[in-house]
Amino acid sequence: MAEWQPEIKFTMQPFAKQSCAGRGPLRFKKWGGRLLVFALLTLSAKAVEPGRVDYNSQIRPLLSDRCFKCHGPDEKARKKKLRLDTREGMFKELADGFAVVRPGDTNRSELVRRILTTDGDDAMPPADSRLKLSTAEKNLLQRWVAEGADFKAHWSLIPVEKIMAPQPRDAKWVRNPIDAFILARLDAEKLSPAPEAARETLLRRLALDLTGLPPTLAELDSFIADQSPQTYAVAVERYLNSPAYGERMAMDWLDLARYAELVGKLPTQVSAVTLHLGNGCSATAIRNGQSIDTSMGFTPLEGLVMGTRSGDLDPALVGYLARQEKVDAAEIDNWFNQRSGLLGLSGLSNDMRELTAAYDSNPRARLAVDVFCYRARKYIGAYLIVLGGAAQALIFSGGIGENSSLVRKKILSAMEWCGLSLDDADNERVIGCDGRISAAQSKLDVFVIHTDEEAIIARETARIIGD
Repeated sequence: MAEWQPEIKFTMQPFAKQSCAGRGPLRFKKWGGRLLVFALLTLSAKAVEPGRVDYNSQIRPLLSDRCFKCHGPDEKARKKKLRLDTREGMFKELADGFAVVRPGDTNRSELVRRILTTDGDDAMPPADSRLKLSTAEKNLLQRWVAEGADFKAHWSLIPVEKIMAPQPRDAKWVRNPIDAFILARLDAEKLSPAPEAARETLLRRLALDLTGLPPTLAELDSFIADQSPQTYAVAVERYLNSPAYGERMAMDWLDLARYAELVGKLPTQVSAVTLHLGNGCSATAIRNGQSIDTSMGFTPLEGLVMGTRSGDLDPALVGYLARQEKVDAAEIDNWFNQRSGLLGLSGLSNDMRELTAAYDSNPRARLAVDVFCYRARKYIGAYLIVLGGAAQALIFSGGIGENSSLVRKKILSAMEWCGLSLDDADNERVIGCDGRISAAQSKLDVFVIHTDEEAIIARETARIIGD
């Protein structure tokens, strides 16, 4: 009988370094009269032949993480004109009867020879890449080759097959088809489900996961008091329909997911710092696809300098201004949120385009741009430390991040110490589209990601629903 294994799926698109074109037509289908847009990642169950290595769930992620940086879809970073992400590249014939991979023959497969050799010049991954293969991972690659090197297209190119949910031993525990897959896997691992959490804990988990904010006392009281079976579903719908859900989900994760697509990785294989720079701004430290710290706080004020918001400030400043200026808290709140940031610093505009145009001629415009970039640089440095050396990339997005080469250059000035080097020509070229702007010697990727949240959400929705 097939073994059930969970697999995280995402949409892969090839990286064209100079392309700023759109991402193709979208098709939509109604489901129950409504368009489903509540998830960007789906957990799908996949039947895998027991004991046999599966390419898409075991080999592709390994190659993506260790090999695709130099031998993947990114033409600019590719070495020796070798691609391991395509069938043609994987099975390419070499000299002396060797192939990159010769199905069923580990002795005539160059990939196997390179991962096993102790010769420093031939060993892969190379020592200076800071990437390594464990003994178990090397054995897995050898097994895959010995079993015939079954190479599959990316999951998104494989026709969808309907999979029946497994029959669990405890039907009462199952409330929806996803539960059946979870329980089947727990049974296979000889584990039992944890007891259901207290209602206040359930709501707190839900609110923090979907909005990044704790539930209000009124929401908690209402949820605890309402014991109907639909209470949780109603709470889910309420949070999904709240602006806080969109603010939490639709920016930094999408930036990371797009970067992962471009370099041939899964989002869960990527650790990066994202800078979403626009009239509103945020910085996020992401480890293995999960946000572990962000500049966004309890109110929209915290964090980076923004168009009209000050960003981080001394908490005692509120009391000081109230005493000095003889104004109430509401007026101070208005100052910090509507009259500060780029507008307050420059006295000219909250539009970065106007400020960069006036950078050389207007001292206050220059001050606003410099403070904006300095604050962003502080967050990058802090979050690289938070990630503890695991960061692979810095990602710029948003109206300013995508379109202002001056701001990107000033933010990255003097940051070579932490492995960030800018290619000036690429920085000027990549405007309003996806592209790499880091120099060849940069230890970390620096990418610009075109933020088209509506298109990405629509594309993922179409994929979830199907034709």
